[in-house]
Amino acid sequence: MKPTALLALALLVSAPVYAQEFFGMTSSDAQAMIGQVMADQHLQRLKELGQAPSALAPVSRAVGLTKTLTSRQDCVFNAVEARMGIAQVLPGTEFPDVLYASETDASRYQAAVKAQYPSSNPGSVSSIYLSDYNVIYLADSSSAYAKGGSIDESLAGQYARFLDWTQRDVRDAARLDADAASVSAWYAAQYPAGRSSCSR
Repeated sequence: MKPTALLALALLVSAPVYAQEFFGMTSSDAQAMIGQVMADQHLQRLKELGQAPSALAPVSRAVGLTKTLTSRQDCVFNAVEARMGIAQVLPGTEFPDVLYASETDASRYQAAVKAQYPSSNPGSVSSIYLSDYNVIYLADSSSAYAKGGSIDESLAGQYARFLDWTQRDVRDAARLDADAASVSAWYAAQYPAGRSSCSR
C-alpha cells in the first residue's frame, strides 16, 4: 500500500473529520482499503505456501492427468462436520486454504512440511493438513488415486484433521490419523462412484 494511502487510512481511523477533509475519504473508502490490504496479504501468504497457478492445469484436467472434486469444497466440509457431530464451528474459526498439488510449488510445500515436521523428508505434494499454517495440500494427480480412492474422500480426511485440531483440541497423532482414515472411509462409502455430497 502506498504511504499516502496508509497515512489517509491512519488519519481516518484516528481523526475521521480530517481524513475526509484532506483526502476526501469516507469510512466506506477505508473499509475498501482494509479489505484490499487483507486480500493482498492473503494472496502473499498463499504464494509463500507454494500456490503457483499453472496455465497447464486446465489441460491436465481435460486429458485426465489430474483429478477434480465431484463436490464443492463446502459440501465436503459440511458432510464431514455432520459426520463428526459438530453442530457449528467455534466463533472465530479460520477455515483452511486448500492448495492443489498441480498448482503448488513443490519446494514451498516441502519447506512447509519440513518446518512443521522437522524429521520428515517430504517428496512430491501429497494430501496433508498443516495446522501450523492452517492449510490443506491436496494431491490431485490421477496417479495418486490409481489404486483407488478419490480426491473428495482425501479432502474429507484432511477436513477431519482440521476439525479435530481446531474444534476438539486433539493433539494425539494416532487419534488424528485414525479419525482422518475413518472419515475418509465413511465418505467413500457414503458417496461412491463420484456421487456428490452437495445433493444429500
